[in-house]
Amino acid sequence: MLKETSRLQWDNNFLMLLSGQWISKAGDSFFLLAGFWMMLSLTHNPGALGVYGFATGMAQWLSLVGGVYADRWDPKKTLIVSDMLRAMILLGLGFLALWHHLDPFFLILVAVVVEIVGSVFGPALRRLLPLLVDGDRMPAAVGALQSSDAGSQMVGSLLGGPLLTLLGAASLFFLDAWSFAMSVLSFVLLRTRSSTPLQAPAPKERRPTGFQGVWQEFLDGQRALWGQALLRSIVPLGVAANLALAPLNVLDVVWVREVLHRGGVIYGLFSVAILAGIMGGSVMAPRLLPRVSTPAMMASGLLAGGLGMMLFSQIPITAADLALLIGFGIGIGSLQTTFGSLIQRNTPPTMLGRVGGALNSFLMAANPAAYLVAGVLATALPLSTIFLGSGALLTLVAVGVIFRRHALRSEKGITQPDAP
Repeated sequence: MLKETSRLQWDNNFLMLLSGQWISKAGDSFFLLAGFWMMLSLTHNPGALGVYGFATGMAQWLSLVGGVYADRWDPKKTLIVSDMLRAMILLGLGFLALWHHLDPFFLILVAVVVEIVGSVFGPALRRLLPLLVDGDRMPAAVGALQSSDAGSQMVGSLLGGPLLTLLGAASLFFLDAWSFAMSVLSFVLLRTRSSTPLQAPAPKERRPTGFQGVWQEFLDGQRALWGQALLRSIVPLGVAANLALAPLNVLDVVWVREVLHRGGVIYGLFSVAILAGIMGGSVMAPRLLPRVSTPAMMASGLLAGGLGMMLFSQIPITAADLALLIGFGIGIGSLQTTFGSLIQRNTPPTMLGRVGGALNSFLMAANPAAYLVAGVLATALPLSTIFLGSGALLTLVAVGVIFRRHALRSEKGITQPDAP
């Protein structure tokens, strides 16, 4: 009876976590759509989209430090404060947009501040997850979060396009603020599986204070990351993959408005198509991981994404593009779930914040420059050429995975730890 009660409590808590993040990620889709749409509307210059992406991408580097503090602070309180601050920032942005007092510089500034405040969120969520999920269920939990995130963002994009067209960007900023408030409520109601506090370090684990302590913990996280052959091997592959994905992240709005000559509804459906594919890939990956080698999962995901992007670049037809983006998303969703599970399963629980933050920062290292370069290239080259190059790069990364399969540990699944 006690075992059944404990399992029910875990299920309720995990469902609470999923529901809060579902609403929050839908709000993130609103902000993503509104931010790029408004930047293009304010400037009428694709290069400005590159600057916008560059600034927000640089702010993501703070995950390096955010991971240190995520390991030092109570994860539940960290998640609550991060979402509360972002809710207030987005509320103010919504009023500025509503009153027509928003300019490109301030939009970039607010987007950067939102990224800074959120730099502790991802590491803190990784820190919280092992306190809710048993180790043998971690791949399924990561897959469920990935799938839920993709599904909620898909709904957000589906609704965001019409709302953007009918009500304007301000309405999406307000809705994103509301979504952060709902996420705060879900964390407030969250309970652990036992009466143990979420973070109660033993006396021997008490951490030094001040800059020296933060620096030491930062170095500990770096050693934990680079000391593992498996995680060390995926960093350059992940950097290359994110570099290839960057142009689509900032230039899809230009493709919709200036190549397809469509409006906000189709712009939202582009995100829906990608996210539908990601959700499918995230559901599929945990089922395949126990039976398929890690390199095979990575290579197949990269190939699906690369081929889908290359075909997309050559077919400026709305229906065909949406179908190809679904296939592209399946590959990316599978890849993301494999990466996320590797991090959770191969990192000590007390290091998850630092290792996760460091890995995220290094994987995103090339993105700011890639966003800026993509914006500059869009002023001189056809978008089809840029997207074709992105797909080709993803395909080359897949080939790299195949050649590095021994370094990536070709044993089946991710449930087996690295050999000492």
